[in-house]
Parts: sequence; structure tokens; C-alpha cells
Amino acid sequence: MSNETLYPIFLHLSGRKVVVIGGGAVAERKVGGLLEAGAVIELVSPEVTGRIARWAEEGNIYHLERDFDQAILYYSKAIELSWGFAVAWTNRGDAYMAKDAIKEAMWDFNVACQLGYQPACIELHAIDR
Repeated sequence: MSNETLYPIFLHLSGRKVVVIGGGAVAERKVGGLLEAGAVIELVSPEVTGRIARWAEEGNIYHLERDFDQAILYYSKAIELSWGFAVAWTNRGDAYMAKDAIKEAMWDFNVACQLGYQPACIELHAIDR
């Protein structure tokens, strides 16, 4: 049996709030799919692609410029609901990093790494250097 993490997942997202951190090409692709699924999207990023900016101007998504405090609150709530949700720990760590809260970020990356989420281990080791 493999230790690989499985992705993608299938979720009913119609009408549900989804927080996306980042505004680049990867975020654009993810937001496009989330819009197709009917999600209510809040995107947190200081800069966005032209397409994401148009979605925000059209009212299809809500763009929070640099509101990393709000992102931290959302991820904290997700962690509260499901402590073992390693991706939420990692994403909250990313938001802490954006705020230069290195100690908090390292804590979150460490928890996610201990939960077996390899991307968090990579981020943790990148900070340690």
C-alpha cells in the first residue's frame, strides 16, 4: 500500500464559502473550477491575474487585498472543526508567513507535517535554513 496523499476530492460546494489564498495562475485555475461548482469565493491576495480581477469586478468573487488576518480566522475555524485537517494548518501557516509571523507559521507547518502532509514539511524545512 502506498503512502501517497490522494487528491482531488469531490465536494458539494454550491453556496458554500471557500477561501482561496493567492492570486496567480494556480489560484485562477482553482477559482474557475470553484465557480463552476457554485462556491462563494473569498480570495486573499495582494495581487491578482487579470481574469481574477474581472471576476471580482463582476461580483463573481470577493477579493480581499492582503486581509491575511481574516484568512487566519477562517483557517482557525476550519482547524477547530477538524483538528486533523493538515491543509488548513498549512494554509494558515502561509498566511502567517505573509504577515512575517514566522514563529506561528513554523508551529502550523510543524503540526501539518506531523499529520503527514509533505508540502508542510517542505515549507518547514525551507524556513529552518
